[in-house]
Amino acid sequence: WGWGWGPNTQNPGSGNSGSGWGPKNTNNSGSGGSDLGWGWGGHSKGYNATYNAPRKIIVGGDKEWTYGVNYSDWASKTAPFFLNDILVFKYNPPAPFTHSVYLLPNPLSYEKCDVKKGKMLASPKQGAGNGFEFVLTKMKPYYISCGEHDGAHCSNGTMKFTVMPILPRW
Repeated sequence: WGWGWGPNTQNPGSGNSGSGWGPKNTNNSGSGGSDLGWGWGGHSKGYNATYNAPRKIIVGGDKEWTYGVNYSDWASKTAPFFLNDILVFKYNPPAPFTHSVYLLPNPLSYEKCDVKKGKMLASPKQGAGNGFEFVLTKMKPYYISCGEHDGAHCSNGTMKFTVMPILPRW
């Protein structure tokens, strides 16, 4: 994902920007967003950053919370995340692997997948049915991982991701 300031004459407010500044009335990298705002790239078609209702976001999209999906990539493509958005973790235990959801306290624990220092948000049984919901209540980084097998699913680099919710544009 990236950010940029400046007008986007092709689709104002779309947020199709990259990092940096762009010249006025062009669609170069960094020129997305609106005249007074900014934009984030990597979101899905039809995205509109001007709203105030929290979204329910299924972690992993149609793949849900499962082994073998790169959730860091998923998070960067799904960004931005907004304050009070709801992350929904869906996983059906134990097919074929057991999963859980942990909130890790800091970047070092996240990098090392040290789930012993983390807080379990959802047990292996809480992801069934409608899934487990976690609300992004603060504007701070959230370091999230699977904690099963002492963090092994996190350690392979896929079942972990970070989100940093921001205020929605009004």
